[in-house]
Amino acid sequence: RSPFRQKVAQALLRAFDPLIIHATEAILSRRASTKPLSFGRSLAGARDILLVTARELIDLLAVVPAARALRKRFPLARIHVLASERCGEILAPRREVFEVIPWSAEEPLLSREYLQRIRAMRRRPFDLAVAVDSGDARRGRVTAALSGAKLRLGMHPDGVDPTLNLVIAASVEEGYRPVQSLQFLSFLGIPREDLAPSWDIPKPDKDYADRLLELRRRGSDGWLLGVDPGPGLAGVRPSPRKLAWLVERIVAARGAVPIVLTEDPDEPGVQAFRACLKGRTLEVASRGICDVLSFTKCCDMFISGNTNLFHFAVGLDVPALGLFGQEDEDRWIPRGRKSCRTVTWGPGTRVVESDVLRQVDAARGAGMGDIPLRIVLADDGGDDTEAHSTDAPGNEAPAAGTPGG
Repeated sequence: RSPFRQKVAQALLRAFDPLIIHATEAILSRRASTKPLSFGRSLAGARDILLVTARELIDLLAVVPAARALRKRFPLARIHVLASERCGEILAPRREVFEVIPWSAEEPLLSREYLQRIRAMRRRPFDLAVAVDSGDARRGRVTAALSGAKLRLGMHPDGVDPTLNLVIAASVEEGYRPVQSLQFLSFLGIPREDLAPSWDIPKPDKDYADRLLELRRRGSDGWLLGVDPGPGLAGVRPSPRKLAWLVERIVAARGAVPIVLTEDPDEPGVQAFRACLKGRTLEVASRGICDVLSFTKCCDMFISGNTNLFHFAVGLDVPALGLFGQEDEDRWIPRGRKSCRTVTWGPGTRVVESDVLRQVDAARGAGMGDIPLRIVLADDGGDDTEAHSTDAPGNEAPAAGTPGG
């Protein structure tokens, strides 16, 4: 079959996905009303636990701490994670995870591949399946229901979900939520602090990254500034020209050595940033996203838009400066963290250089006071890709940036 015909067939099958999901939920709802829930045996003896699903990289900030906490709570348990290919690359070497089960959001529910995957999952005797989303990932939850897990657990704001047989009614928490927190698992006797979104780099990976960067940095004095020019989680980012200007000013005024760390080095916006950047960057070949995360941990500071790597930097306790767009939700802003500063920008935003440098100094620990970042909106309302800033009098406006916000 030609690639074109395959794409057409996939599209036709995907058109049935909403109907399949609705029908499955209806069947499960009728079964739940007639069949009592029975654990069969104590969860203390649970041996196979499935986490559904790690779709985006940022999901791992919750999935890995949860896997670690579940292993601690259930010593005999093996943790399986249904994950996308990109997430699987990071999860595969993690000691918290026993198995990564491949997952693709593009696979139609009626496709042969998906049905074979479900058949293989049902051969595994899952004692518990945990939905890691906030109730909106219907496709993943239907997969959890079809997995054959005896107990299917998750949260839902309404407290009702036909794909689960144990639903935790919980409203969405306020504050910094880069990913859906799995703290509802605390009812299993797991301390809530063990379930907070976070990240760590295995010591061998960190040591290797340190050695590699040290070799590459010979002759380049200064502290390491990680930069991610990739697209943000809301589909927006600082223009390549503006971000390059900011990096150049930090390098010139504070002696930083920039290194580009991003998920897709060949993405057009990333290439445009490199073309705009006048100075040299530290070039280190990575073997994949795991290396990128290790290099991020080695940075003295990280600057980017609202990207996955920005939130990994926050989770790694790396000082960070986030350049957020007006489209970015408030939940993405890590407020109250002295080592993290965020700035909200919009079309025509002009940034004052001296205030940017004070934000950088504050995030790196040179000053932990409440230092605002003042911005000016251009009168012409032009595209932010053309915005530059100076320290000229009259370019200052009311405060728009604070520690972690």
